[in-house]
Amino acid sequence: RSTYFHHQTRALLLRRSIKRTRDPPLRPRKFSLLKISMWNTAAPSLLAAALFVSGVSARECGTAITKECKSSYDIRYNNQVSTNLTTHSPAWEAISGYYSGILYNYHPTDYLSVEVTPDKRYKYPTEVYLNVTVSGTRVYRHVFMFRNGADPANPDDTRVGLLRVGQQVQCDSVGIATWEKDGIAKNLRTICSTDNSLDKETLEEDSKGYPISDSAVKFDEIFRPSNNANAELVTLSTTYKCVSSECESISVIEEQFEENQRVSFQIADLERIDEGNFTSGVNGAPEDYIAPETDSVWLPMTASCLNVDRCYTERDICAQGDPSDYCRENHRPVFVERYQEEDGEVRTGVIIAFTLSAVIFVVGVLLVVYAFLRNKQAHRYRYFFAIRMLDVMQTDKHLDEFTADDLNREYSYLQTMLRGAINQEMMYEFLSTGELGYMDWGDFAALWEHLDQNKSGQAGFLEFTSFLGHCWAEIEAVKADRAAFEEENGDSPADEG
Repeated sequence: RSTYFHHQTRALLLRRSIKRTRDPPLRPRKFSLLKISMWNTAAPSLLAAALFVSGVSARECGTAITKECKSSYDIRYNNQVSTNLTTHSPAWEAISGYYSGILYNYHPTDYLSVEVTPDKRYKYPTEVYLNVTVSGTRVYRHVFMFRNGADPANPDDTRVGLLRVGQQVQCDSVGIATWEKDGIAKNLRTICSTDNSLDKETLEEDSKGYPISDSAVKFDEIFRPSNNANAELVTLSTTYKCVSSECESISVIEEQFEENQRVSFQIADLERIDEGNFTSGVNGAPEDYIAPETDSVWLPMTASCLNVDRCYTERDICAQGDPSDYCRENHRPVFVERYQEEDGEVRTGVIIAFTLSAVIFVVGVLLVVYAFLRNKQAHRYRYFFAIRMLDVMQTDKHLDEFTADDLNREYSYLQTMLRGAINQEMMYEFLSTGELGYMDWGDFAALWEHLDQNKSGQAGFLEFTSFLGHCWAEIEAVKADRAAFEEENGDSPADEG
């Protein structure tokens, strides 16, 4: 018998550890192996779901499962919308061109005409040549002013030590579009040939050029003189406005404020001219003007300035935030990209739906695994029970041939073997006294739960009969196995040993 039962243990009880122990606990954890197996199955599924949800955030925006792209409602993120100034306001194109005319000086508060400067160095009106060039993300302004000298014969102009000749003033300004794509240009500090220092004041954040209508643009430069933090803010404000629909002439208003007090006010009406007249007009200035900075004018005037050694370099302009492709391609170290479309964020509803689907799937897998493992466990403990019962059964009839007396006889005999009580402890001792050794506690706990259906602590006649009926397929299988073993070996395993 020893050989037979060891064969059954390996082949039919799935290599269960058979270990004898004297005092095993009477309330073991049920399905401990089952729980571990279920977790091992569910963990990869949960991990895969988590990885998918985290990875889906790197998808393209604006798809069926991701939120709409920012570019669909914010032009700053839309690469199809240009940062060029003329794209966002017709005013920039309207004021572009070459102009000439006369600049008049007025008292800042009573608006009366003022012909002589406060220091009486030169007189108004002043001859002006203006060029405004808008090129992509940049706006260049170049101004030439030819001022007449004060008249020494006029007592109001006389002052010892002052120059009596004319003066040429050349000023250059640069503005750059911003990433906001709103048609507003950020101003850089204007550079004039009369500046006493090569240092450029740092402009405040509100210094900008901006359209005030479809045919007018205003430029504000706000700074503290010599970058002195204690000095009052100075604002240089210049407005260019088309006088006619074709902008054949423009009105220019120049104002200077110290804090909120206007200290300078000048007005000019300039006529549009062509490049040839602009060049000849500037180059034909009288030779007695002081310190002419240039011998000729460069056309088209797209350089940052004409004041040698004072101009902003291309790197300087790009470092100030010029969003042009030129800066992106040629000055990458100082170029800062802004408003880039981010990876698509998964819609909340999609995340919820996917999470629920994943949970349902995982729960379904767990239930399937649970049912599969529980069925395997039920087969194991019923087979174990069948092997032990066949050793003590008083009849070899098939279940269909059992009478009530047969069932009562089997139950009574089992009671006798278990010393009168079919309880958990005695049943475990009965099942573990055969050649198979101790039964796995997880399996036995499941067996006892099925056997003691009313939870009374003992298996009654009806409970025993019901459980025996559930195990009859295993009992018949054990009979068949024993018959096959006997036929193969020529003897019965019951007669061995």
